[in-house]
Amino acid sequence: MLGFIESEHRAQAQFAVDRALTEEEMPLILAMAEQVKMFAARVGYEDAEASGEVIDPETGEVLSPLA
Repeated sequence: MLGFIESEHRAQAQFAVDRALTEEEMPLILAMAEQVKMFAARVGYEDAEASGEVIDPETGEVLSPLA
């Protein structure tokens, strides 16, 4: 089960165990988890407030600041 919660400043996923992985699935998932960790280590972010961008909380669309 996967739930996704959005707050004003961040998004957070919540997970629950549905079933144990099989012996065949486990090495595949562990390999994928390592790939995700390597990718996540390279991800950066820009503070939207500091850049002046406005993000629509309903759509995620980045809106230009009003002049």
